[in-house]
Amino acid sequence: TKASKSADGVKLEFSEPAYAIVQDIGRTPVVPAKVWQSKDPDTDINTTPMGSGPYKLGRVTGQQAGFVARKDYWKQQVPVGEVVYVTTSSTSLLAQQLVRHEVDLAYAGIPDIGQFVAKDPAKNHLWPVHASMKPLLLNLKRKPFQDVHVRKGFALALNREQIAKAYNPGVYAPVSPTGLYQEDWADWIPEADRAPVSQDQQAALAEFAKAGYHKNGDQLVGPDGKQLTLGVVTVSTFADGMAYTQELVSQLTQVGIKATVEGVPPTAYTTREGKGDFDAIYGDAFAFGANPYNFYSSMLSADSKHNFVGWDDPDTEKALAELAKAAPDKQREATLPLEKIMVDQAPVIPVLVKGTPYMYSTTNWTGWPSEQDPYTTPDPGAISGVYAAKLVLSLKPVL
Repeated sequence: TKASKSADGVKLEFSEPAYAIVQDIGRTPVVPAKVWQSKDPDTDINTTPMGSGPYKLGRVTGQQAGFVARKDYWKQQVPVGEVVYVTTSSTSLLAQQLVRHEVDLAYAGIPDIGQFVAKDPAKNHLWPVHASMKPLLLNLKRKPFQDVHVRKGFALALNREQIAKAYNPGVYAPVSPTGLYQEDWADWIPEADRAPVSQDQQAALAEFAKAGYHKNGDQLVGPDGKQLTLGVVTVSTFADGMAYTQELVSQLTQVGIKATVEGVPPTAYTTREGKGDFDAIYGDAFAFGANPYNFYSSMLSADSKHNFVGWDDPDTEKALAELAKAAPDKQREATLPLEKIMVDQAPVIPVLVKGTPYMYSTTNWTGWPSEQDPYTTPDPGAISGVYAAKLVLSLKPVL
């Protein structure tokens, strides 16, 4: 409600406790109003941006963007003279560039990712950071997906271990029915809900039966005698996403569902997702964050643009509001009602924790963040430049 200058910074005031948005505040760029308040960000393009960070903008083309180290950086000498972000036309090409040490750091679902490490284990490294959850999203605006028993039937029909092995085994892993990854969030999850849902086709059929669906030969049919169908939309150009979705769909057919993969280009995927033009989607991942508020809010809040399933539930809104204002030592307790909603009502169906495969080479530089020393995210496209700056300032050249 109010922002004012304090002795050593800025003081922000809120109408109620707002612990959950500290992360959002921290990654929001702050610029001087006297310089920017009269500017139109759509038309007034700043071709020579300058902040307090260690780099200034260098050469930019359609395929790359360069950043040149500042000699007058206030904090320390900048070890990396130039950072270049490059695009690539395919994951296969990127794999070749990594092996040839033409790229030092990358994130992508390249095929046979283990081969990158195997070619030079002393210098090629992989860190699959488990930072987000990849659920099966059912369109709750369409029948029969509004029925909780149908959703639970889908959840029980899936063999998450097999889906995780469909592409680059060891990068993804099954996740708990709360959506939180049980290895990292164990203390936040009730013990009974920590284990991922195991495939149980008979239990799945029992849930479908509660919604009026039964087996007729090899088909799962509803009260109208028609087979239950499901088109699962995913991005056709993502080899990993296609592989996971094909395995998921194959498992659903085993219980009699006429399930198909609808592979579409990225733009079409985004359009259909935004319009709710789908039976199901398997392609989105929701980040865990510093606490579970943003994770659950983005998926389940009626006001969230990422609530693609259309979940709209008063109890969920109440629980989110309580978690938003919960002090740090009360956040675990405040998260429990949301976990219960996930387990009991399955508004989305947690499938896998997404292992973000960061690949880096110590051929030219050492000091990268790793599983043993996770001092910052290694994501080249991290939303805040603070992370990237911390990374490059920590590197040391190989002499």
